[in-house]
Amino acid sequence: MRRYQPVEKGVWNFANRTESSVFSTFREFQTPFSTGGYVLKRPRSRIRQNAGPRASTARILANAATTIILCLISTAYLTAAEPVATPFELQPYRVRISLTCTESPGLEAAFCKSILKEVPEISDRLLGEMWTITTEDNLWLFPRTHEHLSHLTAEKLPADWTTETFDKTFLMTLEQSGGEYVLSGREWDPVGRTFGSPLSRPVQQRRELAAAVFRLAHDLFRPRLQIERITDGVAAITVQAGALTPADPTCAQLRTGQFWQPFLRYRNPQGKVEKLQAVPWTLLQVTEINPDSRAHGQARVVSGLRSALPNRRRPRIDLLARALEPVAPATELRLISRQSPAKPLVGIVVDAKSKPDAPAFRMMTDRNGTIRIPARSTDPLLWLTVRSGDKTLARLPLVPGLESQVTAELPDDSIRLRVEGELSILQSNLTDTVAQRAVLIARIRRSVQFGDWKSARELQKDLRALPTTDKYLTALNAIRIPAVKTAQAAKDKGTAAYIERVCGETSKIIQKYLDDEKLKAFEEELKELERTLPNPSKATPKK
Repeated sequence: MRRYQPVEKGVWNFANRTESSVFSTFREFQTPFSTGGYVLKRPRSRIRQNAGPRASTARILANAATTIILCLISTAYLTAAEPVATPFELQPYRVRISLTCTESPGLEAAFCKSILKEVPEISDRLLGEMWTITTEDNLWLFPRTHEHLSHLTAEKLPADWTTETFDKTFLMTLEQSGGEYVLSGREWDPVGRTFGSPLSRPVQQRRELAAAVFRLAHDLFRPRLQIERITDGVAAITVQAGALTPADPTCAQLRTGQFWQPFLRYRNPQGKVEKLQAVPWTLLQVTEINPDSRAHGQARVVSGLRSALPNRRRPRIDLLARALEPVAPATELRLISRQSPAKPLVGIVVDAKSKPDAPAFRMMTDRNGTIRIPARSTDPLLWLTVRSGDKTLARLPLVPGLESQVTAELPDDSIRLRVEGELSILQSNLTDTVAQRAVLIARIRRSVQFGDWKSARELQKDLRALPTTDKYLTALNAIRIPAVKTAQAAKDKGTAAYIERVCGETSKIIQKYLDDEKLKAFEEELKELERTLPNPSKATPKK
């Protein structure tokens, strides 16, 4: 038998040939085959003369068999190297329900296990393949109360809960209160690493607890979608497990007018998640659902940012979004300083309107920097215009009721307000100076007209004592320079540019209405009049 022997890197040849072997036909190959980094190459050897028809037939059969074997090896190698990923719309949600029961006579351990056993059966009947449920008896949550559950944070979760073994995890507590049961739960999203709002509901009948656990999980469930591309502010979206149609049509994930919260997930070359980035003040509103496949649709991008989302997907960056559902009757909006988060923005005016041509209703932040905006059943989306004086600080979209509390970090406008206040005082003093100058010049002219040069000289001293242009420009620089430095230290380029602009406009006003050249020209005119009238009359001006 022949055996392979390496003769050079990447090339294998035949040695110790036996002409009677069927593998002698290898030498007839004209094209090399690639198998896992090696090349099978036809060896150069003598071709036996007059082999006959039997040898030719053997060569043909061996060639065909070898070709098939090499194709199978190559196919298996490529399949193992690049596994085919399941489309996003065909990926079912891997769901875990972790239930803990308080110790009470009506909640025995065996009964709680029977509840967890029934939940997957209920899910199969209503959702079909959309959910793949795993249930467990929670042993680490303590105390086992809904109050502790509502204050639970991601830092207190076990280490295995932060991995993406499951797409959704529902943490629930079951308590007995008098003659009824209280079932509470929260959704933990390992992909987005966020907790949902807590939800509690009473259950009257013991036999309804398994169905109540499933209903609560479904009500807490926030679907996930993938943004394929964005064109002219419209996003093409694909919902996870959207092609796995549930048996219950009311459990459909996509609804027209529904709001979604986008976020970005960054992965390293090995596919491990490195960072999650929320996109603030940005929403997706579903505008159209594909009639042929409810897994696909279109959504309008609503954002208070200029470039909120990239236009298309990039390698190792996932554009995802989670569904938002109303959880509160109103939303409390709190405005704080971006430079000093502990400082609330007090007395800020907020104008809210649902459409550009709709009338706006005005609100003002209290001493804590908060306003309360009630939820709306019609036209739920509001555009908030945040103003400080004549300046617009931000324009933000908000759907009241989707979150109970929202915080907006805005530029600290105290620098601008202080500058505007100081400039207002400076301009007021400038107005008084310009008026006094005009009055004194008029009185001097009248005194000269009646020949009262003594009064004219006294009024001229008062005119020279008025603040000059240089004095006002010095006072203006004393306002401008420290304010610009403070704004630049806070990295607030907009405020720094605004201060330079308004101070520049004030400087032009000072030089226009308090021109020293006009005052010098008036004094030259008085000197000329005094030379032309060497003997002024003694007449006194009329009162």
